[in-house]
Amino acid sequence: IRWAPNGRRMAVKLSPLNVPRSQLDRLLPTAAVAGPIAGPSRAGSVTVTVFTSESADPTATDSGFVNLDSTRSFLNTELADLAMIDAVTGRVKRLALRQRVIGWQWAPDGRSLAYTTRQPDGGDGHLVYDRYDLFVVDTTGGAPRLLAPRMVQEYGQNFAWSPDGSMLAYVSDGQPHVVPRDGGEPRRLGVTDRSFARDYRAPLWMTDESLLLISADTLFRVAIATGESTPVAVPQGHRLLEIVAPGDAQHVSSTRVTIATHDPATKLSGFRTVDFTNGIFSSRLDDL
Repeated sequence: IRWAPNGRRMAVKLSPLNVPRSQLDRLLPTAAVAGPIAGPSRAGSVTVTVFTSESADPTATDSGFVNLDSTRSFLNTELADLAMIDAVTGRVKRLALRQRVIGWQWAPDGRSLAYTTRQPDGGDGHLVYDRYDLFVVDTTGGAPRLLAPRMVQEYGQNFAWSPDGSMLAYVSDGQPHVVPRDGGEPRRLGVTDRSFARDYRAPLWMTDESLLLISADTLFRVAIATGESTPVAVPQGHRLLEIVAPGDAQHVSSTRVTIATHDPATKLSGFRTVDFTNGIFSSRLDDL
């Protein structure tokens, strides 16, 4: 569930409209069955139970063409309609039908939703697990707009709205990109060998003009206009584990941020706040 900025509506996934349960069941993987594996035994030996699947779950045909709409696959567990529910009246409005929705976020003005869908076809007809399409759909109606096809991400969660709602930032194949809300050519920010990929953390907007990203043990400010990435904080002698913010955060302060760190020498972890105006770290907890 994602609540709208005004707290009056929520965005949820619902079972696909006009698709009976029996049809959905034919698209889902079969349950695994458990059974002991026979083998030589002796007194005091350990018995191991191995779980195996009744179905090989073939998602691709012999030709390599991916067809999830007629094949059992775990990828179909995400098949749903993205819908909006009015918290006062209970009215349901389905915005995107029969999609394999992974992540979704409200625009700051509450007029649109950005969402990702799993794209199992890597472009050559063969099954892949790290490709996602990024869409935007307006709550007033209309067809969803494909903004970024086949983003390369681990879990399809790495996208965020700018504070003014005019753009979306996302990371694909380790590199940051931005794309206008209404569509247009996605733009890669800069050219670098460093990777900004984070499995669960979306790019964090500091302002409408810059992003805060992690690469290795360094925090970088990335300029939207030029794509230039500038180091803003390096916790000397510590590993930088994560930015302290909610899992679905899209924005962060432009002046300071708290990070989780780890000291390889002492094996202790803790939290530090860094002030971007002077680069000074202040310790919060350093003995966890």
